[in-house]
Formats: sequence, C-alpha cells, structure tokens
Amino acid sequence: MKAEDIKKRMQSREPGLIEVRKEGAVLLPLVETEEGLSVLFEKRTGTISHAGETCFPGGVVEEGESPLDAARRETFEEIGLAEGRDWEFYGKFGDFMLINGMHLSIFVGHLLPGAFERIVKQEEEVAEVFTIPLDWLMKTEPRWYRYHVFQEHRPDFPAEIVGVSEDYMLPGGRVEMPIWVYKGHVLWGMTARMTRAFMKAMGLV
Repeated sequence: MKAEDIKKRMQSREPGLIEVRKEGAVLLPLVETEEGLSVLFEKRTGTISHAGETCFPGGVVEEGESPLDAARRETFEEIGLAEGRDWEFYGKFGDFMLINGMHLSIFVGHLLPGAFERIVKQEEEVAEVFTIPLDWLMKTEPRWYRYHVFQEHRPDFPAEIVGVSEDYMLPGGRVEMPIWVYKGHVLWGMTARMTRAFMKAMGLV
C-alpha cells in the first residue's frame, strides 16, 4: 500500500460514522389533532424485544434498502400507513448512535387528513398508538433521569501491555433522559430523547 493509494481511496470515499454494527431507521410522525399539531407514538407489545417501550414506527434496515426505505416499510408494516397516500415526507432530521453500535436514521413526516383514522396496528408488535400535542410538550417540563454509563472493568484487561495501571477505568459517559406522562401515556427512553432533540432543533424549547 502506497500513500497515493490511500489518497485515491479517501477521495472516492463518503465520510460517515465508524464502528456501526447495525443500521436502523424510524419515522417521527406529526399529525393534526383536536389539540393541535401532535407527535404520534407507538407502545410495543409485551411479546417482542424492548417490550412495553414507547417508540416511533421503525426498525432495522434490511439488506439492499436505504434507511428511508426502511422507515417507509416499517411504518406501513406497523401501522398500515404509506407515504404519499397517508403521509408526506418532510426530510431527514438527524442521526442517533446507540450504545450497542446501532446507527439510527430519523426521518420526519406529516400525516395527511384522514390518515390517523386509517391506522391498522400490527397486533404482534404494536400494543397501542397515541399522540401527544407539541404545545403540551413545549409547556411541560419533563422529569429528568440522569445516569452514567461505565465500561466493564474486567481482570483480563491487558493493562501491562498498554502501559496503564490495573485499576484503569475505560471512559464512560452521561445520559440525560426526559420523561413525560400525558393522559396515562409515558414518553421516555430513547424516543423521549429524540423527541426532545427534535423540539430543540425546531426552536420549540
């Protein structure tokens, strides 16, 4: 390998996130309700992974499809809504990197008139669908749960080889998670963090 080879590869390469183990995508759906512009959420059933969690429509990007295509497919599979017929694509909001190595692409869409009434839940995955008004989220300070994420410290860490003490702690991080309770529905976890980030980016908080 020569420097010129590296240069050519760098010039033809699209920069991106590194150490991504899996790709995922979600749709953040906006919908007009009697209470104004709202965000649509799902609650997962108790029989699948991440049981009982609040989430957006979405899932893992399958081989051969783009993140946007995955968000479209998952939205149709989970609640029966199709882009164009039922919702308008607004754009990509951003990227979320999970601690497990999943890169999550977040897209935003707006349900067209009558689409909410046409929702058909995928009963095996979706326990319920609910909405929370953006105005309420803007005015209601969430309860914050803050926690630290630490790297596992194992006795087989090669401290002598890398030149550090045996009690060396690998770097961790701090997570801030908002929690809202609206009419018996709880918005929490990663979905709450994405919702808060979206509101902040839109100048709502």
